[in-house]
Amino acid sequence: MGATISSSAPIETIRLMKVAMKIVAYVILGFLATITLVTLVASSLALFYQLDFCGNTGLLSISELMTLLCSVCLMMVIIGLLAVAVKSHALGYTYTVMCGIIIIGSIIVVAKAVLMSTRFITNLDKCLNNVPHIPVRRLNLFLLYAQQKHRCCGINGPTEWGTDVSGVCCSNPPTCNQQYQGNCRQIYFNVLIVIACVFGVAIFFWLILPPIVSWILFTKTGMKISFQT
Repeated sequence: MGATISSSAPIETIRLMKVAMKIVAYVILGFLATITLVTLVASSLALFYQLDFCGNTGLLSISELMTLLCSVCLMMVIIGLLAVAVKSHALGYTYTVMCGIIIIGSIIVVAKAVLMSTRFITNLDKCLNNVPHIPVRRLNLFLLYAQQKHRCCGINGPTEWGTDVSGVCCSNPPTCNQQYQGNCRQIYFNVLIVIACVFGVAIFFWLILPPIVSWILFTKTGMKISFQT
């Protein structure tokens, strides 16, 4: 009797540990899904509001890449949930491959962001001084919203519009003989900082959490786990 209880105790312990690890995997995957959805909203807004006015600062390509990575990550989360639920090695391997894609993509984003930061101000000022590009910037959704909402005019002030000041800069429409004198530069950079923080947090967790789930799927305390019944 005592021998039977003694031999069944390790089996029960292993079973409980497997259940606990599955719960941990579900929690991590749920957290990853939440972080990824928030990041997808941020990258989509950056693209929708055209924060890269002239397409020369690098923000456009980073936002596009982050949107792609968010899509891959959401698919990875779904596959991970299925792998844990149905105990499938094939899904587990697929999850691990997608995990590798996320890690490589995240490293590329970090490299592009570092490169972008070294010349962002220069490229931005070059964009704002580009007179032929003024008609395009006049229709920019972010500038239209920011100037009207915060009663500012241009990123660097009304002078960047030349003689053709944007209509939303008018402080007394429709005559428009006076314009808002403040610039929208700080507002623009505040938005960029928020988006950068969201991207940074997402990349941090993408680099750390998916491999943990992959480890849970295939190993436990250095021992091979079979999810097959």
